Amino acid sequence: MPAEDDAFSPLSLLDPVPIPRVHVDGVARAIGFAFSQGEVGRLFDEIVEQMPIAASEWQADQFERDIFLGHFVARCFPVVVGGRAREINRTALTRILRSPPADRSVVLFRQAIFRELEASKHLHGAAETFYLKLTHLRDLLAHTGAGLRVDPLQRRLDVMRTIVELVGIGIASLQHAKSGLSVLGQWARAMAETSSFKRMADLVAYEDDAATIRVTLRLGFDGRVRALTVDDIVPNDTNAFHQTRTARLASRFGMLARGYSFSDNELLERIVDEVFSGIEPGLVHLFPLVADLEFYLAGMSFRDGAVRAGLEVSLPIFRDRDDADAAHGMSVTKLFNPLLLAERGQTTPCELATHTDASLIIVTGPNSGGKTRLLQAIAFTQLLGQVGCFVPAARATLSFTRGLFLSLIEHAEADQKEGRLGTELHRIRRLFERVRPNSLVLLDELCSGTNPTEGEEIFRLVVNLLGELDLTTFVTTHFLAFAARLSSTNPELEFLQVELDADERPTYQFVRGVAETSLAHRTAERLGVTEEALRSVLAKRAPEDAPSDPGYSMTPVAASQSSRA
Repeated sequence: MPAEDDAFSPLSLLDPVPIPRVHVDGVARAIGFAFSQGEVGRLFDEIVEQMPIAASEWQADQFERDIFLGHFVARCFPVVVGGRAREINRTALTRILRSPPADRSVVLFRQAIFRELEASKHLHGAAETFYLKLTHLRDLLAHTGAGLRVDPLQRRLDVMRTIVELVGIGIASLQHAKSGLSVLGQWARAMAETSSFKRMADLVAYEDDAATIRVTLRLGFDGRVRALTVDDIVPNDTNAFHQTRTARLASRFGMLARGYSFSDNELLERIVDEVFSGIEPGLVHLFPLVADLEFYLAGMSFRDGAVRAGLEVSLPIFRDRDDADAAHGMSVTKLFNPLLLAERGQTTPCELATHTDASLIIVTGPNSGGKTRLLQAIAFTQLLGQVGCFVPAARATLSFTRGLFLSLIEHAEADQKEGRLGTELHRIRRLFERVRPNSLVLLDELCSGTNPTEGEEIFRLVVNLLGELDLTTFVTTHFLAFAARLSSTNPELEFLQVELDADERPTYQFVRGVAETSLAHRTAERLGVTEEALRSVLAKRAPEDAPSDPGYSMTPVAASQSSRA
């Protein structure tokens, strides 16, 4: 390879110090084959899906299912450009989201890019345009996508033209960015300075503008063309690929004299292939940027969707647990559950604060009061914050954690061997086997699968052991009397309850204290499970649906008639 190839090193918008993300020789061969042959299927998607990403201490199987991460990516984290949602590589994007980097400098690097995209519409638009051109280049090389040219030579010329346009966007709009976006401009500048690129740019320009023809049109009274006269043909003789007609004829006769015969297309194809081979090294590290840009553009679309819904997002502030402010714990303002954006339902932000970074918070309140949604919202805030993205809150101050353990109440499976209690005990065992210090633990309906007396003993055991670990823990429960006793005997614990209005309806806010009732009667009324409602259901059943017991009937009159019979 030419010496100038050394100018191209790994590229990344996700890491301040780019890590090698592709096998250079293998990708170079793949690009060369795709350019000459096309029809390589998902080759470039697979390169993106398999690229190494920053090291993470988080274990996705501890939270991914309960947070519904795949649903979140599909419904709440789209890439929208020009008002249209684009087809993206969800596998690659999910890998990034489920792997918060262990190095905080990586998070700060990503936050800086989001801040610049948010502050500058020009840079946001340039990033979108660069992304569209890059995905178009990928599709041209792979010969996929609707509307692409079928003619092999024209497809290859379109590939080269798109590369020239990519370099132009990078130089014109991105090289002076203050954040990591400047990587795109630096790549473009390095590419533009190579002799191989200059030769390719000349070839594209010559193919687009080999000559200028000046014509005279003669029109009739009805506006139709009566005559067309070519006045002059001005060749583009400033281009490096320009040849005079005499030179072209001399070259053709010289080849014939040696026994070779080439058509104009065959000759152009050979020139195109030779020119492209010189720029392949500059493209090797480019395609992983597709996933990088999708991460940022999806994050901006997530922000825009929240704003349209009247909600606020922010980039959180992170503290070390050793900081002097660590005693203040987590603080989140106007927190909301992003999954509710996809459901288009009512989303009520809430406030949340913990006393310390090792708080154990017990949350009580009625069913449908927002407890489970709160746990999901906290999980999304920590996850999105630690991947460097906007969080679903107007402001957030968080500690940097080593992991997230989220466990919502588990539903029965057709093949499960244990009953509800056994399943719950497995969940508790799994927690203590896998959780590490400096993690966030979120447990929904702890010990709900057994009777209150036994459940309280297990609950007390779990709470006591979790309290010995360096964790931030949120636990929801319906053991209200037990929670009240804990609040009076364990001052180190924190307690939140669902706030109720004057009519005993949840406000979806959380205040200090322990709930006095689960409002089961309210839930029963809402779902139509009262004596009056159930008797009404029975009364409306058709006679043929009535129970076959002759001693049973739906009304007192019918019952007396049946007994007399």
